[in-house]
Amino acid sequence: MIRYIAVLSLLLMGSHADALTLHVEMTPELAGTNAVTMKALKAGQTRFTIRCRPSLNSASVSGHPLIRTGVLEVYGTEDRIMRCVLKVKSDAEGKLLYSFDLQDDFAKRAVFTLSEFRDDAQVGGGAVYSYRLINFIDPQHQQKEMLRRIEESRKAMLKDLKRSKPKIR
Repeated sequence: MIRYIAVLSLLLMGSHADALTLHVEMTPELAGTNAVTMKALKAGQTRFTIRCRPSLNSASVSGHPLIRTGVLEVYGTEDRIMRCVLKVKSDAEGKLLYSFDLQDDFAKRAVFTLSEFRDDAQVGGGAVYSYRLINFIDPQHQQKEMLRRIEESRKAMLKDLKRSKPKIR
């Protein structure tokens, strides 16, 4: 049955199949030690260096040039306030290095994204690796946020219970 669906989808899409894109949310566990390093600069400012091994090693894959982009996005309380493409460097081991400085308040709401694609006219394909900096600044932030929300919910429930409690005379 799956084979027929694949053939039918190829017929409906035209003469070529679109490729799938791998998207990975990077965490300290996935990235490994020293993948994201932080160095305090002056008060309230930190230099971040992201080291990653490229998933596609050559500049040209299957005769198609490789497009690799590192993008830093910083968000305010509601919307994105900055987006910039970062220049890549390489270390002696062939790892890619991306460095940038951010104020600490903005770093907690920043995302670095490494994208690797072949320029082969297909829709999709390649890989996207997202690094939410808060995951590296405070690895327990998700648990802390969950506990904070539970406590807020508990307080709201107690408040509602007190309001709805019938008075006994």
